[in-house]
Amino acid sequence: MATLPARVDQATNRAVLALQPLMNPLQAQWNTLAPGARRLVVIGAILLASGFVVAFGWLPAARAREALNLRLPQLEAQLATMRIQAEEVSALAKAPLTSIVPRTAADVAALQSIFGRDAQVNAVADGFRIVMPATGYANWWDKTGEALNRYTLVLRAASLARVDGAVNVGAAVAVDMRLGVEARVGGSTGNPAPVRQGQ
Repeated sequence: MATLPARVDQATNRAVLALQPLMNPLQAQWNTLAPGARRLVVIGAILLASGFVVAFGWLPAARAREALNLRLPQLEAQLATMRIQAEEVSALAKAPLTSIVPRTAADVAALQSIFGRDAQVNAVADGFRIVMPATGYANWWDKTGEALNRYTLVLRAASLARVDGAVNVGAAVAVDMRLGVEARVGGSTGNPAPVRQGQ
């Protein structure tokens, strides 16, 4: 069995023999040309090869470089913005927690100002009971979140019931909930409050 180099030599020989009939007329024409004509053919072939190199090698590289040069200022601006944002995040991470507004104790008047005049806010043994006869669900959720973020309170329980026949589109639920006082400021709020939704 022939080795790989031997197979390559055989294939090359077959290719040369197959091309020999095509090359003989060209060789004969080349031999009949005068030295000056041969020089012109060689120069033409060199120019043609140079044209292919320029068209398929140099021009795409030059266009890619030009596009990169046009995009470079945009990339530099994005990099500068990312560096500024990284510095801001780093400074924020190093900022002491005391810079955050502390939560304070709540009272009936403070909660009344958050939930509005229509809400009934009463002080009970372990916190506050708030009854809202008709309010939008999103409005209730936002006001409750504001109260929990501003004051040392946790949501102990909440009961929601849909208000049928409400004229105002935002007045969709009636709320009865209890907000309890946290055991310690900044401590764990414990288990989430049960929320019952009525019909």
